[in-house]
Amino acid sequence: MAFVHNIMNCIELFESAPEDKTRVEYIDKNAPECTCENQQVSKYCNEPVASDEVLVRLVMDPTHTEGDGDSKRVTSALFSDAATFGSSCLRRVRATAEEYHETIQEMLRERSKASDGTLKALYGIVLVPVDKLKELMHEIEAKDKSVEKSTAFCVYATGLDKRPNHADIMTNKMPSIPKSKANRAVKNLMKAVSENFLSPAEFAAEIDLSRWSRDEIEKKAQLEGSDGGVKKQPLT
Repeated sequence: MAFVHNIMNCIELFESAPEDKTRVEYIDKNAPECTCENQQVSKYCNEPVASDEVLVRLVMDPTHTEGDGDSKRVTSALFSDAATFGSSCLRRVRATAEEYHETIQEMLRERSKASDGTLKALYGIVLVPVDKLKELMHEIEAKDKSVEKSTAFCVYATGLDKRPNHADIMTNKMPSIPKSKANRAVKNLMKAVSENFLSPAEFAAEIDLSRWSRDEIEKKAQLEGSDGGVKKQPLT
């Protein structure tokens, strides 16, 4: 598509982007260098993500974790999809409790178990300050050996029908950087937010997500004699 820099075309671009691992690259090719970042990209939200906002990334166990018991930790896989689909987040100040519950339900509806049969559950959340995210840079060596710096990530207000305060973190320059550089950017992001992890109990004063903890998910599965399928629950 021939991309023209205006609001309507940013919405059209995002609506036309494939829902697969080429999504980020497609958007970057048609709107390079985060062109649409300060534009409306969704008909469900007309306010771009501001630099002083904080995003919330939900951490699912075992998808985003490794180890057991006290040694369990969040891995850099938490943001690995920033280079493909986009790392799905919620906007902390704006998102409602219903949006959090809907997000987790959607994740579990898509796949309620890991490949080894383990039921998926909420492990916690990671807070991502947008200003800190935007400080992360790609360092790209030019042919003359000079080093060009470019923002490593774009942030888009990708509101959805039931989650208008949804946002996506996407790796910048995906069509032109090697996979190793994209992986390095993800590791740098994880390092930058590594102190911002909250357990469901710690986040409960803000939004109570305890129903999605491992104890509650497994208890519910046992009571229902379930194999892990997730039924829609009231969002109250």
